[in-house]
Amino acid sequence: MVNLPDDPRSVLGSLECPADDILEAIIERAESARLDDPGLALVWADTGVQVAQRISDVRLARMLAYQAFSMVGVGRLGEAERGFLQAIQLLDDHSPADLADVLRMFARLRAVQKRLDSAFMLAKKAVELSQEHGSEYQRGQALATMGTVRYAQGEYDKATEEFSLSLRCLNFEISPTAFYVVCNNLAAATVKARDPRRFGGVFAALEKARKALPPHSTAARANLKWIEGLLYLRLGNNNRAVSILSRLVRRFKGPEQELAMLLIDLAKAYYELPHLDKTCAALERALELYRSIEGVNPNFVASIAECLDGLRERTGEYDPWDVRDVVAGEQLAA
Repeated sequence: MVNLPDDPRSVLGSLECPADDILEAIIERAESARLDDPGLALVWADTGVQVAQRISDVRLARMLAYQAFSMVGVGRLGEAERGFLQAIQLLDDHSPADLADVLRMFARLRAVQKRLDSAFMLAKKAVELSQEHGSEYQRGQALATMGTVRYAQGEYDKATEEFSLSLRCLNFEISPTAFYVVCNNLAAATVKARDPRRFGGVFAALEKARKALPPHSTAARANLKWIEGLLYLRLGNNNRAVSILSRLVRRFKGPEQELAMLLIDLAKAYYELPHLDKTCAALERALELYRSIEGVNPNFVASIAECLDGLRERTGEYDPWDVRDVVAGEQLAA
């Protein structure tokens, strides 16, 4: 097992062991960092690219894709897209199993961009390749990505099925980060499905996710709290939902696209009280953020603007619950 130094930038000059072993350790360290510090995860990914350049085009393609995936986590969507395209071109037909991983990460970007037809095709191909050429872990990751796409498409029951299948392929002890992510997303999909008979499963999934986290994963635990706030909203406890979501907004330190999603959820909670002035204020902040994020589908942004205009006119024609179903989903983990 490779013991990496704390500073990613010192890796290249301080270790003398096979580059493949270093690369595996770098990815593990980056995955752990991604839960609470996406910026640090990207620094580790940058280091991984430098290591991969010493090995082969296949390893470099994988690390370029992981670097691009890490860029999504910090809101650098345009750079991420260029990174994925470079990785696919470099990989070519050399390794179907590696291509499966590249495509499922690329599908995640397309889902964030709300380019859902492309996201679905990429995720579908990733599932097919992982089933035929990959490991059980790769299949679980691909199924989780398909769940994310189904979720973004508004197919919440199918998303729940995909996340449940994914969990069966993942080993908590081997991949606690991936296990946390899928538990988080299973909880979010179950909330979104709006079937009160299944809400007990949300609390169970959230508890599993909490157990998979390191003790000091503040951002990841806040993400679970976000889903809990939405569950209270579904249960009709609107004041509790507003209390949780507004506190998260005040303390939020993540990427702009996640803050925008959180603000839309808070707007929905304010609408249910009802507090139309606070609803509009939250949507205004969300709209401003989405307009500043490179690569987001303009139709998605236009839907939020249309909702806001309707609320301002007090026509009653635009209900944030309905518009929210179209333009965004509850927060999914990366």
